[in-house]
Amino acid sequence: MGYDLENKFNNSFSCSNWWFQRILELAKKAGWNPIGTSLENNDTWDKQDYETQSGQLVSKDDSVELFRVLSNLLAVHQSIAGTPIAIMKDEIEMVAAFLKFIKPEGTRNACSFFIR
Repeated sequence: MGYDLENKFNNSFSCSNWWFQRILELAKKAGWNPIGTSLENNDTWDKQDYETQSGQLVSKDDSVELFRVLSNLLAVHQSIAGTPIAIMKDEIEMVAAFLKFIKPEGTRNACSFFIR
């Protein structure tokens, strides 16, 4: 079982559970502070849930921050604060593919997406 993400342009990004968890882990190491997810018509939703595939929405602001820290990570292999982060070639490729998903070519900013 894996993750199927979908953005507002109906673009999708699929990856294994391990890869999605690794992308989130790298983002946090790089300086991402998750804003939180939302789930339509659910007032008791755990906003820090990025892991269940419940159709939760990652906001545009959260995506913009994810894009910023992960782009920086790929460029300089360090966090926003300057802490070195070791990143392997296959991780670079997966993060690059994820970045293209959350900020599709021709768009000005990263966009929100659903986790399914």
